[in-house]
Amino acid sequence: MAGKLIENQDLMRVSRLSLHEEVTQTLKAIYAKKNADYGNSFEESLEEYEEVFGPIGFVVRADDKMKRIKQLIKTKKAHVEDESFEDTVRDLANYCIMYLMYKERGAKNGQGGMGAVEGKEAGS
Repeated sequence: MAGKLIENQDLMRVSRLSLHEEVTQTLKAIYAKKNADYGNSFEESLEEYEEVFGPIGFVVRADDKMKRIKQLIKTKKAHVEDESFEDTVRDLANYCIMYLMYKERGAKNGQGGMGAVEGKEAGS
């Protein structure tokens, strides 16, 4: 019996990993399409304002998505067809990934930190 339980847990883990891969592939496809449409505006805004404001560009965009999620929960209706609850969650996930990409690229290039997040007060 214990062997069956372990086997089932392994199957569930593999299934979750496969699903994770499927979700991240979807996120990657959305990222590619939106980056083609918007250019590299997210990273450019981070570069432009990070020195003074730290990660505020990311925080504002993520907060906008959270407000959209809250509104969709409250109203239970999306008036814009391609901005459903799940679409908004995907956008938020991509903003988080893009922020991490930006920080990883900066770390690899020997660039410093995140303003107030890493101890530097915003505006100082």
